[in-house]
Amino acid sequence: GVYAAEQQNLQQWMQQSSSAWCGTLFCFQCSEPLELETVVETPCGHQFHGVCMRRVQDRRCPVCGEDLPWQWFMEASHPLATTGFTLCHPEDQAHQHPALPGLPCGTCGGYPLHRPPPAVLHGHGLTLRSYVHLAPGEGGAAPPAAAK
Repeated sequence: GVYAAEQQNLQQWMQQSSSAWCGTLFCFQCSEPLELETVVETPCGHQFHGVCMRRVQDRRCPVCGEDLPWQWFMEASHPLATTGFTLCHPEDQAHQHPALPGLPCGTCGGYPLHRPPPAVLHGHGLTLRSYVHLAPGEGGAAPPAAAK
Protein backbone atom coordinates (compact mmCIF):
# COMPACT_ATOMS: atom_id res chain seq x y z
CA GLY A 1 0.00 0.00 0.00
CA VAL A 2 1.01 3.54 0.80
CA TYR A 3 3.83 2.49 3.14
CA ALA A 4 5.46 0.31 0.44
CA ALA A 5 5.24 3.15 -2.09
CA GLU A 6 6.84 5.61 0.38
CA GLN A 7 9.62 3.15 1.18
CA GLN A 8 10.27 2.59 -2.53
CA ASN A 9 10.45 6.38 -3.10
CA LEU A 10 12.85 6.71 -0.16
CA GLN A 11 15.07 3.94 -1.52
CA GLN A 12 15.12 5.56 -4.97
CA TRP A 13 16.00 8.93 -3.41
CA MET A 14 18.76 7.32 -1.35
CA GLN A 15 20.23 5.61 -4.42
CA GLN A 16 20.21 8.86 -6.39
CA SER A 17 21.61 10.90 -3.50
CA SER A 18 24.25 8.40 -2.44
CA SER A 19 26.35 9.06 -5.53
CA ALA A 20 26.54 12.75 -4.56
CA TRP A 21 27.80 11.82 -1.08
CA CYS A 22 30.12 8.93 -1.96
CA GLY A 23 27.73 6.24 -0.75
CA THR A 24 26.73 7.67 2.60
CA LEU A 25 23.87 9.86 3.72
CA PHE A 26 24.95 10.21 7.32
CA CYS A 27 27.53 12.35 9.09
CA PHE A 28 30.50 10.27 10.21
CA GLN A 29 30.70 12.33 13.42
CA CYS A 30 27.11 12.48 14.72
CA SER A 31 25.43 9.79 12.58
CA GLU A 32 22.59 12.19 11.68
CA PRO A 33 21.39 12.49 8.05
CA LEU A 34 23.32 14.87 5.80
CA GLU A 35 20.31 16.67 4.43
CA LEU A 36 19.62 20.39 4.18
CA GLU A 37 22.79 21.34 6.02
CA THR A 38 26.30 22.35 5.04
CA VAL A 39 28.21 19.19 4.19
CA VAL A 40 32.00 19.11 4.39
CA GLU A 41 33.95 16.40 2.59
CA THR A 42 37.49 15.72 3.76
CA PRO A 43 40.33 15.09 1.30
CA CYS A 44 40.08 11.42 2.35
CA GLY A 45 36.41 11.29 1.24
CA HIS A 46 34.53 11.32 4.56
CA GLN A 47 31.49 13.56 4.94
CA PHE A 48 30.48 15.60 7.98
CA HIS A 49 28.10 18.38 8.88
CA GLY A 50 29.97 21.70 8.89
CA VAL A 51 28.99 22.20 12.53
CA CYS A 52 30.38 18.77 13.45
CA MET A 53 33.76 19.66 11.91
CA ARG A 54 33.81 22.87 13.99
CA ARG A 55 33.56 20.70 17.11
CA VAL A 56 36.63 18.53 16.46
CA GLN A 57 39.68 19.31 18.61
CA ASP A 58 42.30 17.69 16.37
CA ARG A 59 43.17 18.45 12.76
CA ARG A 60 42.95 14.81 11.77
CA CYS A 61 39.93 13.16 10.15
CA PRO A 62 37.85 11.62 12.97
CA VAL A 63 37.33 8.49 10.84
CA CYS A 64 40.72 7.60 9.37
CA GLY A 65 43.18 9.99 11.03
CA GLU A 66 44.40 11.65 7.81
CA ASP A 67 45.64 15.23 8.30
CA LEU A 68 43.14 17.93 7.36
CA PRO A 69 44.20 21.27 5.85
CA TRP A 70 45.10 23.98 8.35
CA GLN A 71 43.00 26.42 6.30
CA TRP A 72 39.87 24.62 7.55
CA PHE A 73 40.51 25.88 11.06
CA MET A 74 41.66 29.49 10.57
CA GLU A 75 41.34 32.33 8.11
CA ALA A 76 43.35 31.95 4.91
CA SER A 77 45.07 35.28 5.63
CA HIS A 78 46.46 34.03 8.96
CA PRO A 79 50.30 33.75 8.83
CA LEU A 80 50.10 30.09 9.94
CA ALA A 81 47.31 29.00 7.58
CA THR A 82 49.67 26.86 5.51
CA THR A 83 52.37 25.85 8.01
CA GLY A 84 50.27 25.24 11.11
CA PHE A 85 51.19 25.55 14.77
CA THR A 86 51.70 23.39 17.85
CA LEU A 87 48.36 22.02 19.00
CA CYS A 88 47.29 21.88 22.62
CA HIS A 89 44.16 19.93 23.43
CA PRO A 90 41.93 21.97 25.77
CA GLU A 91 40.52 18.84 27.42
CA ASP A 92 43.99 17.75 28.60
CA GLN A 93 43.82 18.41 32.35
CA ALA A 94 47.58 18.00 32.84
CA HIS A 95 48.27 21.19 30.86
CA GLN A 96 48.44 24.72 32.25
CA HIS A 97 45.92 26.51 30.06
CA PRO A 98 46.27 30.31 30.08
CA ALA A 99 43.55 32.44 31.64
CA LEU A 100 43.76 34.99 28.82
CA PRO A 101 42.88 34.12 25.22
CA GLY A 102 45.70 34.38 22.71
CA LEU A 103 48.42 33.09 25.02
CA PRO A 104 50.05 29.67 24.59
CA CYS A 105 49.62 26.74 26.96
CA GLY A 106 52.05 26.96 29.86
CA THR A 107 52.92 23.26 29.53
CA CYS A 108 53.37 22.55 25.82
CA GLY A 109 53.42 26.06 24.31
CA GLY A 110 50.62 25.09 21.94
CA TYR A 111 47.25 26.58 21.10
CA PRO A 112 43.80 25.00 20.79
CA LEU A 113 42.84 24.12 17.22
CA HIS A 114 40.06 26.67 16.95
CA ARG A 115 42.05 29.41 18.73
CA PRO A 116 45.36 29.71 16.86
CA PRO A 117 48.06 32.20 17.84
CA PRO A 118 46.71 35.71 17.22
CA ALA A 119 47.61 37.36 13.92
CA VAL A 120 46.95 40.81 15.40
CA LEU A 121 46.95 42.24 18.92
CA HIS A 122 44.44 44.82 20.13
CA GLY A 123 44.80 47.12 23.09
CA HIS A 124 44.73 50.74 24.21
CA GLY A 125 43.12 51.79 20.94
CA LEU A 126 45.88 50.16 18.87
CA THR A 127 45.92 47.22 16.50
CA LEU A 128 49.35 45.69 15.99
CA ARG A 129 50.58 42.74 14.00
CA SER A 130 51.33 39.84 16.33
CA TYR A 131 54.61 37.96 16.28
CA VAL A 132 53.59 35.49 19.01
CA HIS A 133 53.56 32.70 16.42
CA LEU A 134 57.25 33.34 15.69
CA ALA A 135 58.38 32.91 19.30
CA PRO A 136 61.19 30.35 19.63
CA GLY A 137 60.67 27.09 21.46
CA GLU A 138 57.55 25.03 21.89
CA GLY A 139 55.10 27.89 21.23
CA GLY A 140 56.52 28.82 17.84
CA ALA A 141 55.32 27.66 14.49
CA ALA A 142 55.88 23.97 14.04
CA PRO A 143 56.18 22.11 10.76
CA PRO A 144 52.96 20.23 9.89
CA ALA A 145 54.52 16.84 10.72
CA ALA A 146 55.25 17.94 14.30
CA ALA A 147 51.91 19.75 14.75
CA LYS A 148 49.79 16.66 15.17
